Amino acid sequence: LSLAKAKEAGADEAILSNTKGELCEGSMSNVFFVKDGKICTPALECGCLPGTVREAFLEIGEVQEGRWPIEVLNEAEEIWLTSSTRLVSWVSHYGERDLGERSQLFQKSREALIRHIGAF
Repeated sequence: LSLAKAKEAGADEAILSNTKGELCEGSMSNVFFVKDGKICTPALECGCLPGTVREAFLEIGEVQEGRWPIEVLNEAEEIWLTSSTRLVSWVSHYGERDLGERSQLFQKSREALIRHIGAF
């Protein structure tokens, strides 16, 4: 239902919270965001699925796992989505916010992920 509503609004993905209002995951992906230059992702205790690409990212980089209110994305410098079908995707818009072009951090992280899992 959330994804259908997101698509009606012109989005490709829905970002979900858990019953405590904490950032959890996308309807078909895991969520990463950059805050104060640090890559962050919700802890599994928030209820997100332990995606294989999420796990690979945790293996290769300094990623902070934790619990954040979903509103943290309103202040995030960057938002990324990971899944087995698209590896890692840049989120260009979140709500009304334009998140701009792909950053060097995103590009470097994506390249490291591809090297780590041997994709492409």
